[in-house]
Amino acid sequence: MNLPNLDTYRNHLIKDGNCFPLPIVPYLSNGLLTQVPTSTNQQKLGWPWTEQVDTSLYLQRDAWTKLSIVTPSFNQGQFLEETIRSVLLQNYPNLEYIIIDGGSTDNSVEIIKKYEPWLSYWISEQDRGQAHAINKGLSIATGKYWQWINSDDYYIKNVFVKAIQTLEESSCNTLYAGVFESTDDATVAYYRFSFNVTKEAIIDPKSRFNTDFYYKPEATILSVNISQILNGVREDFNNIFDTDFMIRYTQYANPIYIEEVIIHYRIHPLTKTIANSKNIYEEYFKMLEEQNFSIGSKYWFRLLFKKAAFISTKDQKDSASIYELIILAIKILISCPYVIISRAYWGIWRKILISLLIPLTGKITNQTYHE
Repeated sequence: MNLPNLDTYRNHLIKDGNCFPLPIVPYLSNGLLTQVPTSTNQQKLGWPWTEQVDTSLYLQRDAWTKLSIVTPSFNQGQFLEETIRSVLLQNYPNLEYIIIDGGSTDNSVEIIKKYEPWLSYWISEQDRGQAHAINKGLSIATGKYWQWINSDDYYIKNVFVKAIQTLEESSCNTLYAGVFESTDDATVAYYRFSFNVTKEAIIDPKSRFNTDFYYKPEATILSVNISQILNGVREDFNNIFDTDFMIRYTQYANPIYIEEVIIHYRIHPLTKTIANSKNIYEEYFKMLEEQNFSIGSKYWFRLLFKKAAFISTKDQKDSASIYELIILAIKILISCPYVIISRAYWGIWRKILISLLIPLTGKITNQTYHE
């Protein structure tokens, strides 16, 4: 397991004389909307472009616990400004906002500099990917609570006040909430809420947790202390480092659940769960091995079946995909022989036969897959 030494990252980031602990985001009693730069696209209206959180909401408490937000960023300048504004215009009175950019070559750095006076810290340098960037941000976070938000997502209005107030009025150290996922054209749109976030629920591909709520880490508010003790997310995983982190984190969490959507997760062709869907399964198998689940266990069987279903719903235009699907079908049968009576299992073989017949008939199916 490739977990970093967060102290090493922290020392690297503050070696140039940066102030530590980091300054909080400037707070004004009338909010930041008239202070932060306006969008270059004047057609953008509403949250978080022409609206902000009403600062009077914060008058209900004398003091607000420090919240740290980390944005890992790389070449997503088309979305980044909306992400930044959705953090700053929460107008949270005790906010630490950190942006870790991986050396973007698009307009990301230009956008970050535009908002620099309202950031606690930012850096743009080549890194080893999203997990590395998140860990760098976590290493210098000094809030009681924290979360990372990707540079193509954005927070819903009023979420910080609701989340922190809920946590502070409870004896809990972690908040699980909901996520709204959609494409920009709204052709795909749905809500998901977290529940029963346990190690067993996360691992089992057939559990209600994974059926109804594919874990999105941004739909939580986490403990900085626990996260730092765990040394952050592992960096040898490119796709499911958040899932692995959650399995370790749940063993220390005392969670509270709310049916509130706190983040908008944007679905687009470059979204990692779409662009790298096939590789996700291989990381899951590695994680299962490390959790001491053997080949043939229900977890392996269900994940094999899930991977086969994924491959079988894609266009079968190359022999490599067909061969992989055949191998998977055989592995599933060996892993669990009684699957032979399953209609779903024979549906996989039907896909294989159809794919094998395509070169003979000249017909190509036109099916697509969306995570």
